[in-house]
Amino acid sequence: MNYLVFSFKNLKRKGVRSWLTLLGILIGIAAVISLITVGAGLKTAVNAQFGASSTELITVQAGGTSYGPPGSGTVVPLTKSDAQAIEQLSTVEVAIPRNIEVGKLEYNNVVQFGYAATILEGREEKIYELEGNIKAEYGRLLKSGDNGKVMLGYSFYNGNTNGYGKDILPGKTVLIQDKSFEVVGIVEKQGSFILDGVVWIYDSDLDDLLGYGDEVSLIAVKVKDKKFMDKAKEDIEKLMRNRRDVKLGKEDFEVSTPEATLEDVNSILNGIQIFIIIIASISIFIGIIGILSEERTST
Repeated sequence: MNYLVFSFKNLKRKGVRSWLTLLGILIGIAAVISLITVGAGLKTAVNAQFGASSTELITVQAGGTSYGPPGSGTVVPLTKSDAQAIEQLSTVEVAIPRNIEVGKLEYNNVVQFGYAATILEGREEKIYELEGNIKAEYGRLLKSGDNGKVMLGYSFYNGNTNGYGKDILPGKTVLIQDKSFEVVGIVEKQGSFILDGVVWIYDSDLDDLLGYGDEVSLIAVKVKDKKFMDKAKEDIEKLMRNRRDVKLGKEDFEVSTPEATLEDVNSILNGIQIFIIIIASISIFIGIIGILSEERTST
């Protein structure tokens, strides 16, 4: 009780200084707690995004040399024949080549740049399944014979947020690389800024616009069973080393599984959280030293 009474007397004697010190400490603690909470929320959101994807999905990409879409700036890009070879492996159910390219979309006299993802005619259902069984929120999904048509991610729909100042509805026409395409549908919200902001277009249409030929950005591979994931990954790596004539450890490509990618992301997020906790500890320690110094001076 004596210490408690002594503390209150000091607060009264140096009221403004003491209360400002306490206020600073409280604000610091609140800020640190908020940062830690945001970090934990980000980690949860990232894990949820990975959890929504197919657990039997393997992604094959060529080694890149610059920033950009998957497979961009590569020395030796992947090809459609690589996907055909991978699909012949005993552990693989399907292997689909995909192109993800940067393009220009114009609507309502407004031009924006974004990503376009390709769909192979005749393999639409497999691609929709690999992307998490996507469905149309408005209109319908692309189907065979829809050349010259596109479907858009959910972010394109609302004119108040899409940047075009006007809703983009099924039946409307947009310009992609200055060529007209009819919008057949808006994909339901995926909760991913990438998928919600992508233009879905047939490979032949996008090739006509950009002329990438036989090159592909990535190959989406679905294994026959989750228990074959490790075996399928090894089989694909061995096959690609032979096809690209590279030795073990010198690969100019990457074969990744959702679990491995998630582990890498979590390690980065954990490092960020540890850094925040260290900064928080230092801040609190300095605050305590400041209070003790004031009390010693007062004594």
